[in-house]
Amino acid sequence: MPFDPSSFFVVHPSLNGSTFSGQSQVSIYDIRQVGYAVRDKNQKLFPAQTPAYLIVSVDSKNLLPDGWLEDINVFWCGYEQNKTRYSMLAGASGPSIMLTATMDGCSFGIGHSASDGSIIVTHANSAQSQTGIGDTKGMEIAQQSSIKKFFKITPQSLKYTLKPNDYRWMKDSMTKKKVFGASASLYGVREKNHWRFYRHVYEAGAGDYTYLGTKRVK
Repeated sequence: MPFDPSSFFVVHPSLNGSTFSGQSQVSIYDIRQVGYAVRDKNQKLFPAQTPAYLIVSVDSKNLLPDGWLEDINVFWCGYEQNKTRYSMLAGASGPSIMLTATMDGCSFGIGHSASDGSIIVTHANSAQSQTGIGDTKGMEIAQQSSIKKFFKITPQSLKYTLKPNDYRWMKDSMTKKKVFGASASLYGVREKNHWRFYRHVYEAGAGDYTYLGTKRVK
């Protein structure tokens, strides 16, 4: 079955340090065959027939056990600590899927589409602005400022920014209170020369992942 990004997936650490942006190839793994358990928000294991993936650098395939499914071409938006990286996504050519590194405090900027459907996206990080665990305000301000400055020198204007507070909070399964600590796998899909963006939100545990839901990024 070909990879469908609307199914839950996690980006492997082998890609979380990839600063490159543009067309790239990644490896798709069955996350359970690699050794991870996947549960829903009610702590029930995903049924065997429900797809769940691990996105891995093609250079790291030999480091993992069984589970490889396929290699695919994507638009990759790079990541670098305390930097803002960007990628230009074509409106009619090249891959129809965009991926980026795990979102666990970063901001993601989306530009307005050009007449040909192309669009600029950014992955911004300002870890140096974080004052402590659970603090996102300083990071958000710095990352938003960096994204705005970047778009001022591009032919496209900024449409929307996904901020840490949009995806980092989750409900504790025991206390039912909101706690800080969720991560997100963000992806884009091009259909009829138009890009749409989504995020899978999850909690990472010791050898398992709890899927908390998928939302459209405005």
